[in-house]
Order: sequence, then C-alpha cells, then structure tokens
Amino acid sequence: MREAASTVCLLHGFLGDPTEWNAVISECAQLEPRATNPPTSANFQPLPLPPPSDWDAAIATLDQQLADKCVLVGYSMGGRLALGCVMSNPTKYSGLVLLSANPGLRGETERRARADSDQQLAKRLLREPLTKFLTDWYEQPLFATATVDMRQRWVEERRSLDRDYQAGLVSQLSVGRQPDFWPRLPDLKLPTLFIVGEHDAKYAAIAAEAHRRNANFRVQTIPNAGHAVHREAPACVSLHLIEFLAGVQTS
Repeated sequence: MREAASTVCLLHGFLGDPTEWNAVISECAQLEPRATNPPTSANFQPLPLPPPSDWDAAIATLDQQLADKCVLVGYSMGGRLALGCVMSNPTKYSGLVLLSANPGLRGETERRARADSDQQLAKRLLREPLTKFLTDWYEQPLFATATVDMRQRWVEERRSLDRDYQAGLVSQLSVGRQPDFWPRLPDLKLPTLFIVGEHDAKYAAIAAEAHRRNANFRVQTIPNAGHAVHREAPACVSLHLIEFLAGVQTS
C-alpha cells in the first residue's frame, strides 16, 4: 500500500491567485469525513504560479517548491504547469488532477501563432484600463456559462492584480511556448484525473482524446458548468477530487 498522499498542491489559472481555490477547499473539508471510507487526510496547499520565465525554468522553480509525493491539481494555465512538472519529474508525485487544461499544441505553426497571440494579449493587459481588460476577458464565450454575478465578482477580485506579473505569465508560459505533451501521455503511469465542464466543448474533447491515448486516465464531466469549472461548481468538483484522493491513498 502506498503511503497516504496527504499533501494536495493546487495551481490557479491566468489572472487568478491561490484564493480561487477557497471554495473547493472549503467543500472538501465538509465532504472528507463522510465521502470516503476510510476518510482521506488531505492537506490542501494552494500555491502561486512561479515568476514569469521561460517554460523550463518555470517548471524547475515550481518542481522545487512542491512537496514530495503530493497530488498536483491545476486549472487551465496551472494545469499545464502541473502536467509539465509531472512530465519533468514523474516519480516525485502521487497523482495529477487537470481542470480544463491543454496538454499542448501539436503543430509548430499553431504554436507560433498562439505564442504571438498571447504576446499581444500581454501587451493589451499592460496598456488597457484594467477593468476594461478584465470585463472583456470574462465576456469571452469560454466563460459564457458563468452567471453575470460570477463574472462581475471575478472582475472585482482582480482589480488589484499585478499586471506585470500576469502579463509575464501569459507571454512566457503561453501554451504556444510549452512542449507538446500529447505524444508522452500514453506512457504516463501516474493516477490522473481530467475534470471538465459539460459546456466546455473544446476541453471536453481534449479530455476525451487524452483518455483515448491512455485508458488509465479518468475523465469527470461536471454538469451545467463551463471552463472555470472549479469556480462555477466547487461542490461537484470537490466530490470528484475527494474520491480521487481516496483512490490514490489506497493504491
């Protein structure tokens, strides 16, 4: 029996910070005693993303900060970084949970175009009034399933964000600058869970393709949710997370 994976490290997405996991952690605390038998004993650690740098340097920095044998949980950009850490040092981790995360772009032309697009996005973030940038960001179709109140709250939460830091993240850690991890997914032995929103068609398709490449990957689709699945449906996400942690601890 593997030693209990007591530490769960959570990585947020672009424009976020560790507090975006508060609702999930709170739900998990309420669920843990009754959701599994035996109960899990997770210590949740929401962490900031590393300082902006090139992909390999960011992964090296993050890997050094993460606890040995932790379960690594990441949303969107944080999920891509989590996958990068696992691919770089697979024996360090006990499990991997990816929420709305992309293993990579598969063509050099597509990667270059996305890197250029994210570079322009970073410039917009530095140049435009912050409220306008945030409002435009959350009015994308990607977040259409979030209520108006949710999106307004997210804008309010981010009014004091560090523009230079976030612009550096989206520029330096663009999916266009990360490796394409798709060819390596079939060889990944680590317990892995993909969580996606029912209405997030792009990432639901990504998770389904990942499962086709590696049948050991689990996929959980959250009803009535979109891309920001942990913010839109924290209770449902928490239930699947606790169940996954229980499986990791007893495997």
